[in-house]
Amino acid sequence: MRTFNKLIFIGLSIVLTFYLAALAATTGAAEGFVKDEQTGEPILKAKITFVSAKSASIKLVSHSDKKG
Repeated sequence: MRTFNKLIFIGLSIVLTFYLAALAATTGAAEGFVKDEQTGEPILKAKITFVSAKSASIKLVSHSDKKG
């Protein structure tokens, strides 16, 4: 019974380790404003594309709001 409990604990530890590593690799944050260089006015609906450093095929597209 003790051996079985140890195997369960080790297995869950391994799964949790890989899960947390995968979660950390896929989360992040970015913030800022898109403004016209000359006027300083925010640009509405500017297309913003984030490209993964690991794979160029992984992209996230967003658009700016009225605040830029």
